[in-house]
Amino acid sequence: MKPSRNLGTATTGHRDWICVWSGFIKSVAPPLIILWASAGFAMPPVTSPTPPSISKQPVSQTVVVGKSATFSVTASGTSPLTYQWNKNGVAISGATSASYTTPPTTALDNQSQFVVIVRNALGTVTSAVATLTVNVPPSIITQPASQAVVAGQTATFSVVATGPSPLSYQWKKNSSKISGATLSTYTTPVASTSDSGESFTVIVTNAFGSVTSAAATLTVTPPVPPTITTQPVGQTVIAGQTATFSVVASGTPPLTYQWTKNGLSISGGTSTYYTTPPTTLLDSGEAFAVIVGNSVGSATSNGAILAVNAPGQLTSSSSSLNFGNVLTGNNSSAVLWLTNSGGTSLTILNTTIAGAGFQTSSANGQILAPGKSTTVTVTFAPAATGAAAGSVVLTSNAANSPTTISMSGTGVQPGFHSVSLAWNGNSSNVSGYNIYRAPVSGGPYALLSLSPIAPDQFLDTNVAAGLTYYYVVTSLDSMNHESAYSTEVLAVIPTP
Repeated sequence: MKPSRNLGTATTGHRDWICVWSGFIKSVAPPLIILWASAGFAMPPVTSPTPPSISKQPVSQTVVVGKSATFSVTASGTSPLTYQWNKNGVAISGATSASYTTPPTTALDNQSQFVVIVRNALGTVTSAVATLTVNVPPSIITQPASQAVVAGQTATFSVVATGPSPLSYQWKKNSSKISGATLSTYTTPVASTSDSGESFTVIVTNAFGSVTSAAATLTVTPPVPPTITTQPVGQTVIAGQTATFSVVASGTPPLTYQWTKNGLSISGGTSTYYTTPPTTLLDSGEAFAVIVGNSVGSATSNGAILAVNAPGQLTSSSSSLNFGNVLTGNNSSAVLWLTNSGGTSLTILNTTIAGAGFQTSSANGQILAPGKSTTVTVTFAPAATGAAAGSVVLTSNAANSPTTISMSGTGVQPGFHSVSLAWNGNSSNVSGYNIYRAPVSGGPYALLSLSPIAPDQFLDTNVAAGLTYYYVVTSLDSMNHESAYSTEVLAVIPTP
């Protein structure tokens, strides 16, 4: 290396400048080192790199819903510094400046928290939390609806609003405040036709603003007298049941109702319908009507007639059957007539027979209209000698259910002699027969049957050999009226 050499000095004003040129190494261009010195001045200090620090924190913001908020930070440290804003702990895309402006706010942004993270090559620092408060003025979610009423009625307008409490209300009529109308609903005084067309609005206010509703219009029409649109209808019931009459009427409310029976007001009958007490047969034919009224008139309905029928009654042609003496191994049959003597149809539900040797056909399921009849056949077939008793029980939906018919008969061992009688009845109204016997023609006759018998045959076992007997038969109806004697027949008992 060649030694340095002084290239000289230069003086300008009060400062001396010295230039020193370094030597060269071969042909490589040497660095040029220039040392500057100024008489009376020190060299500038050399600073070390520093991590970021925040000198001015973000400040909490309060805005009205729909407005934006801006947060900013002041930081220092070795450049370059980078920024990342977070909202509620989540990084905000694109928010990488020293300040951040939100989109237009909504109520959901209220109390959101914002921080910013500042970074450089030597570290990071997170700012203090800045809170966003979003003030929400009221909003109307259900507007007042127009109302149509009849003169003499009131109208009620209502609004549904939301927003931070407390909410206050002020109703207006035709743009003028209504004194005392400070609730979410407003009911007018009794309206007249001159009130028709008035406009009603409400102003809803809270600490952050107010909103005015849409206008609702009041329509008032003249009152209409009542008109009956559906007349009461006649009713048919069974004695013991109730009957209900009803009416449908139109007209200006309120409508009043007064039911009448045969022209006389019914106490308590003041509804759109009337239900009678349990009916009797004496109520049949009564007329029911209703007077409908309002403030401008009244209307009277047509009369509705109540028909009360007697309940179904199942009656038998005989309440008891006496089969008399029947030889063991043989049988005797009788027919029972079952009649519905009531005013409504009935159904025979079950037929039950009791007693040894007795049998019956079934009438189950038979439906009898009023006045109609059906039959069951009862048979006595004794297997042993001696008196027998039984019954037939008929259950139905008739008012007098169950209907019971008692039965009796005697089983006898075939004797050496007996007289068997048979005849043909000539009326369906016969409930039984009496058997008479005399030792001479023309009587006097003695009654053989202890009670009327139902079958049309009879076995007389109490006869003596070699004698002649004379027999007649009479019939009885349900009122126990007895007919005249039948034609006489004789029986000659042979000798052994």
